Amino acid sequence: MDVNKIGNLPTKWLGKNQYYFREINSTNRAAKDLAEMYEPEGTIVMADRQTEGEGRLGRKWLSSGEGLWFSVILRPKRDPSDAPQITLLAAVAVAEAIKKKTNLITGIKWPNDILIHQRKVCGILTELNVNEEDYFVILGIGINVNISLEDFGAELGEIATSLLIESGEIVHKVELLKEVLLKLEEWYLIWQEQGFEPIRQAWKKQNITLGQKVKITSLHEYEFGEALDIDDSGALIVKNDEGEIKNFNFGEVSLGYKN
Repeated sequence: MDVNKIGNLPTKWLGKNQYYFREINSTNRAAKDLAEMYEPEGTIVMADRQTEGEGRLGRKWLSSGEGLWFSVILRPKRDPSDAPQITLLAAVAVAEAIKKKTNLITGIKWPNDILIHQRKVCGILTELNVNEEDYFVILGIGINVNISLEDFGAELGEIATSLLIESGEIVHKVELLKEVLLKLEEWYLIWQEQGFEPIRQAWKKQNITLGQKVKITSLHEYEFGEALDIDDSGALIVKNDEGEIKNFNFGEVSLGYKN
């Protein structure tokens, strides 16, 4: 992606300050370093390739030159305890942007994995950094845009997909980036001004988790049950097989499990 061809963004402030790398270890790491040097909110770090791209729970994320990999510095004016909600609003924003630019229908698996036909097309990773004066959030987004099935290989091809595979057409990465940033800015402003409830309702309309039998893996524990809802903080509400209602603030969800 040629950063010089991005041109004017449709956003008011998000993405106006840009850093671009042909190759980097991790856009999230670079964004964190920049945030610690007081780069402004809305700064984005983009790369054609990541050599050490990270997914949730420390997993490695394939970051070839045919994907869209970027991180955003955010400095919310809400309590740090609300920061995890950003990951859900980002999922809503990306899903809407993909629909706008490709007409593909996606589903959000709690909290923020975006799937098409049960295969992951986008991963989102948020990192909260708190210091004595303030705090900032690094929002990392990775979208498999024009990656071919051959690029994934046999193992990843079972669980991952791309917009190219699903649509059969090359997707313009710069135009997709612009739409993601526009949607992200819109939903971020709503969250700042109105709180989480509008995000919660939009997320529920696009989710593929609620009403499903799930396995929740968190740290070294796991639980089987039915996903009932998300609460007003974004936590997943699950009725386990013993009939207990539990709220999960973090964890890995697997769908369709039977104990």
